[in-house]
Amino acid sequence: MVVVVLCVLLAGSSHAGPEMDPYKILGVTPRASQAEIKKVYKRLAKEWHPDKNKDPGAEDMFIKITKSYEVNSDNYRTCF
Repeated sequence: MVVVVLCVLLAGSSHAGPEMDPYKILGVTPRASQAEIKKVYKRLAKEWHPDKNKDPGAEDMFIKITKSYEVNSDNYRTCF
């Protein structure tokens, strides 16, 4: 039951629009391992964190990166 609720929540929050391709945002392929995805996410999150990056679009990019990581996490992948 918890997994189903988690899947529904993640599925609903992960679709920011047609322009959001979680693999493209993270720069990984659908075959990327969880270790690769996590490594890329940490690097990008550090680079685009609004407290460190003063670019006007940093906050939006940080949110896209975080949502892309959630979509590509093991918990989400097991839902579908």
